[in-house]
Amino acid sequence: MLKISTKSTYAIRALLHITRYGNNKAIKIQEISEKENIPLPYLEQIFAKLKKSGLVRALRGPQGGILLYKNPDDISLSDIVVALEGPINPVLCSIPDKQTPTCHHVDGCESRMICCELDGAIIQILRKHTIGSLSRKAESAEEIVTAE
Repeated sequence: MLKISTKSTYAIRALLHITRYGNNKAIKIQEISEKENIPLPYLEQIFAKLKKSGLVRALRGPQGGILLYKNPDDISLSDIVVALEGPINPVLCSIPDKQTPTCHHVDGCESRMICCELDGAIIQILRKHTIGSLSRKAESAEEIVTAE
């Protein structure tokens, strides 16, 4: 079952921070932790997984920090969730080998049909939105607030 945990929401916030404030230079994990109010040890674990999945890279040294490995428009929310949570699976009853033997409405089960539809919509939304598109939306929202 799909669950978007705190780990995924923290990762999205951290990647947005890099996109919006990095200006193509590495940002220190400590800075992200402080500005986004994410516990440093937890953020280090998150970045280890994101690095392993090829979404970010780390630079060492005094100018070191974290950089996006891909263009922000090429990093979907789905990529992030899969990197941290594992494959996005539909609800259990919609997977044929997970159906219980006592289920007597497999072919015409209304709740199964709705669950499959919901799963499809969630996955589609996660694939559609990218770090780049979210960053632009956030910038637009800030411009509106600033103009008022």
